[in-house]
Amino acid sequence: MLKVGRSDLAARTTLTHTGSLAGSDTLYQALFDRLGVVRVPTPSLMLETLNLLTIAGAPTGQRLAAFTCSGGDVAMLADRGEECGIDFKAPSPAASHKLKSLLPGHCNRIQSPGLHHSAVGPRGKAQAGLQRTGRG
Repeated sequence: MLKVGRSDLAARTTLTHTGSLAGSDTLYQALFDRLGVVRVPTPSLMLETLNLLTIAGAPTGQRLAAFTCSGGDVAMLADRGEECGIDFKAPSPAASHKLKSLLPGHCNRIQSPGLHHSAVGPRGKAQAGLQRTGRG
């Protein structure tokens, strides 16, 4: 959901445009939280989110596995994940072992919140390996 009117100024502005659809952002956010509505801040992120949900489906639970080729991305995932209540547990021993067998030797740090260098591993073998190993 891309909803505007979070700030006081924007809320006042939306009253002149959408009238009865405007209201307290706190109330809207409570409704979104209750219904599981994914809220995004920009139109481009809305399209990216729709793409992700179309390909991967809606998430269930609060756990997440992430693949990235950047240590900075891992840190951003940790920061944002904590803000959103996402549980980044370490992969199971079976999943870790399988991933290590699929990754180049320099990509041996498999940990939470993300798997550094695994997204660009040899032709996506790490991602496919984790999917075959299970949710571990």
